[in-house]
Amino acid sequence: MTDRKDVKRVTIKDKRHSAPAETGSTSLGAHTNPQRSSGGDDPVSAQNVAGTEAGYLADLQRVQAEFENYRKRMMREQSDTARRATSKLVERLLPVLDNFELAIAHGEGGEGVALVYRELKTVLEAAGLEEIPAEGQAFDPMVHEAIMSREDESVTQETVTEVHRAGYRLGDQLLRAATVVVARPPEPQASAEEVAEA
Repeated sequence: MTDRKDVKRVTIKDKRHSAPAETGSTSLGAHTNPQRSSGGDDPVSAQNVAGTEAGYLADLQRVQAEFENYRKRMMREQSDTARRATSKLVERLLPVLDNFELAIAHGEGGEGVALVYRELKTVLEAAGLEEIPAEGQAFDPMVHEAIMSREDESVTQETVTEVHRAGYRLGDQLLRAATVVVARPPEPQASAEEVAEA
């Protein structure tokens, strides 16, 4: 049992309803809108509210612009990734296309091989594959790779006369240059007078 003499009296104060003198803050019940308590419009408060709203609006517009830029960048990166993947796959299928062409040129496989070749080429063209025009075209070193050239009096400029291996592009990307034979116009013969002068 405890003795009553040892018991101390404890006083509990609720500080939420008292305002400390040094901080100058008001009690919980005294927190009211200054505009409502005064009954009039406080221009300083209105300016603060307008400035805060403008700041929030500017932040929102900035975040919205950043998100739009991020979305566009991600779409561009996804498109680039898909295009690179398609390019690699199509490039790996070009030798298969070449082998089909060789088999058909040598009369091997019959109509079945020709049918598979046409279907494969149709699928690759739907993916954007395009054969580079070569035979009969003016020689273009950007898309044609000459393996041989010979003089030909019937041409006035370097012209592709034979295609050994077709060239392809995918969209604006060159996958493989066409391997070709080029006919070039004969070089002008030096006259006897020019030879004597030399």
